[in-house]
Amino acid sequence: MAMLRLIRIAWVPLVGMMLATSIVAGPGEEMYREFEENQAIYADEAWQQYVQRLGEKLLAYTEHKGRTYKFTVLDESSVNAFALPDGYIFLHAGLIAHMQNEDQLAAVIGHEIAHVTKRHSARRSTRAGLGNIAGFVAGVLTGSGALYSASQTAMAHYISGYGREMELEADAYGAVYLARAGYSPHAHLEMLSLLKDQSMFSAKVSKRPRSHHGVFSTHPKNDRRLHYAIAQAEGEYQWEQSETVGDFLEMIDGMVYGDHQAEGTVVDNLWVNGRLRMAVEFPQGWNVGSASSKTSAQAPGGASVGHINLTQGRFSERVRPRDYIKKVLGREDETSGASVETNTVKAYIAHMSTADSDAKAIMLGVAYIGETVLVFEGQAGSAGDREAFAADFRRTIESVRRLTESDLAHLGRPRIKIIYAEPGMTYKELARTSEIRSYAEETLRLINGDYPFGEPRPGNPTKIVQ
Repeated sequence: MAMLRLIRIAWVPLVGMMLATSIVAGPGEEMYREFEENQAIYADEAWQQYVQRLGEKLLAYTEHKGRTYKFTVLDESSVNAFALPDGYIFLHAGLIAHMQNEDQLAAVIGHEIAHVTKRHSARRSTRAGLGNIAGFVAGVLTGSGALYSASQTAMAHYISGYGREMELEADAYGAVYLARAGYSPHAHLEMLSLLKDQSMFSAKVSKRPRSHHGVFSTHPKNDRRLHYAIAQAEGEYQWEQSETVGDFLEMIDGMVYGDHQAEGTVVDNLWVNGRLRMAVEFPQGWNVGSASSKTSAQAPGGASVGHINLTQGRFSERVRPRDYIKKVLGREDETSGASVETNTVKAYIAHMSTADSDAKAIMLGVAYIGETVLVFEGQAGSAGDREAFAADFRRTIESVRRLTESDLAHLGRPRIKIIYAEPGMTYKELARTSEIRSYAEETLRLINGDYPFGEPRPGNPTKIVQ
């Protein structure tokens, strides 16, 4: 019966319809600034304009017609989208890669708009605070469970979902918005089926957690309540179909795919990490290498002259950089130290005891950039110069920065390319030359809507990753 009442509400004409309360301002705008500061907004203005126009087209057929919403594509490979109560809606590029046409992308946006128009955030948690937005953003960008747990609180539902009833309500109203705007409401079912396939793939094949926050105990194709909602939305369909906002296939041809290189890229003395979205400049002429989670730099004369190792530290929001060495790293042998602060980084540099070592200097540095902790460990060996090494060590920490446009140019990223399938073409064949590193065949099926067993159909546009 609850679903019947929901559907009847959806059929009320929009003329003269007003919400009793206005959208709460604030968190979305703050989150947008954090994403912007972290270089996490997808750097393609054409895509930003496309989703903004598409969102505004749908918004015109909702209770919030005339209100200002901000629709943004994030440079994030995970499969998700979420909305904030002040009308900020974020779409991960990884989710868009799984869509096959504008109708399905519109279905994603319509679902997120419905979370705002139906005030799901307020209904879910009216008293809880929003938590640490900077930490939440860092958790989105790095996939760090520690950062999530330190900052989520009431913000958890923006990513994880609102529970079955509210998600189904967002589906029902989203399908209505879709139909009124001239898109087939069945695109909503197609979109959810694609995302459910991706969720099943992540859980069963790549052993990763479910990404998209939709909630279904069964596959959407088998969910009766969802099908009933979609069928009801058909009554709102505009049979004179409106023109699309853009050419979806043309837009997605060339879109970046996947994560930045996780271990970072080294160019001369510069270390650039796309996942952490930061760069570090080691001393000029030093030999710099990066492997796994550790980056090492050696002076021209080798480690006996000097070396600096860089690792990512454990997040602890209650510990200042100057206290990190003792409280987190457990080192009690500091002899002196000094705080360092630039426009980007807050840091602490410590000289450690050399009593039990042949080294001329041993130094530790802890740098906070946003919610990321970088730990530097350096040593001037028996052939080194203490003062020169200390100056090099300090300059290295002071160089920590957010990525610039020139830094981003060093990060090679695979991209989606649209081809037209030839007779006999298979995903196994396409996977052999793909830039996808793991489960390439299964992933190509996923992003083309053919998971788990489909093959390219001759003449059809097909996504590959190069």
